[in-house]
Amino acid sequence: MGDGEKVRAIFNFVRDEILKEEKLIRNGRIDYWNYPKNILENRKGEYEDKIILLVSMLRTAGINESDVEVVGAKLDLAGSTSSDIWIELKLNGRTYLLLPRENNNYDSFNKDDIYSLYDVQELFRFNDKKLVRV
Repeated sequence: MGDGEKVRAIFNFVRDEILKEEKLIRNGRIDYWNYPKNILENRKGEYEDKIILLVSMLRTAGINESDVEVVGAKLDLAGSTSSDIWIELKLNGRTYLLLPRENNNYDSFNKDDIYSLYDVQELFRFNDKKLVRV
């Protein structure tokens, strides 16, 4: 199986098989990111949990650490600011933003297209090997 096929299968699994979980209090804390093992066992997670699981599964499947990172950022479009988190994936000469939400595919969002539409202020990037705060 090639990297593109692996990414598609993993992305589809996380998007479709991990059910949305409402905010919970876990271990006395509200809304912390869960561990991939727990997410898989419960088949539930919030959006951020899906991101953590997805990056972990991609790394486990052999995607190079320099090719996959979680990115947190502020986005500004015509004076309206929001924040979001996604996975940045470099694959076959392109860079995709993976957002495992309903109706999205792994190749739905090209980084160049999104960064040209929004003023993106990256706040952090990480994977299992590094953390960079901007």
